[in-house]
Amino acid sequence: MSHKLKKIFILLLVLISFFITSCSVRYGTLSSDEKLRRLDIELQKWQNFRITGMSEIHYRAFNITRPCVLVKSKEKIRFDILDTGIFGLGGGIFMAFYADSEIIQYKLPGSQTITSKNLDDKMKVWFDFLSESIFEELKEQKLRIINTNYAMIRNLEFFFYPDMQLKEIRNAESEIAIVFIYNKNFELSQISISSPLIKNLTISIDKIDYSDNIVIPLR
Repeated sequence: MSHKLKKIFILLLVLISFFITSCSVRYGTLSSDEKLRRLDIELQKWQNFRITGMSEIHYRAFNITRPCVLVKSKEKIRFDILDTGIFGLGGGIFMAFYADSEIIQYKLPGSQTITSKNLDDKMKVWFDFLSESIFEELKEQKLRIINTNYAMIRNLEFFFYPDMQLKEIRNAESEIAIVFIYNKNFELSQISISSPLIKNLTISIDKIDYSDNIVIPLR
């Protein structure tokens, strides 16, 4: 074996060892009690959160990149995409979306806020994710989740990593999927949302706070 091939072979061994070590850290054997403890923490934190970061939307032939704020309480959610304004100064709201169990509101560039109270079944299933009750139902399936990393509640499929971090939420009927991406420190770094209307929406997270929030409807 030549000296060059030997160096390449050693480098490959190092990379493989690093990969195996990384996987063993993330997917190492956890006791059932530890999984239950981690799952309780995971379900609790997703009931209330505030995320600030950058959003990138792929819609038809357009790519839109803007700062964003995503806020959720136990029963409401709001997503603001911000206009950076001239020279990067704050320019207000570029686009916005709000929802609770009764209404949807959205505001597009150059338009007034539109409010709808007529939610079809495909949309209603996603608002189940807003309700506190769905987290109670997930808690009732804790044993199934720690054994299979999966649960299905009201046509919503929940997928978890073996360390009980939320991996994906999917609804086949509406063809909408939300994927949660973590960095090497197992901290949430991105949320990716795909749907038939919007090919892909990616939120790159600068800061996330899991605390009680007041979510205000659009005006």
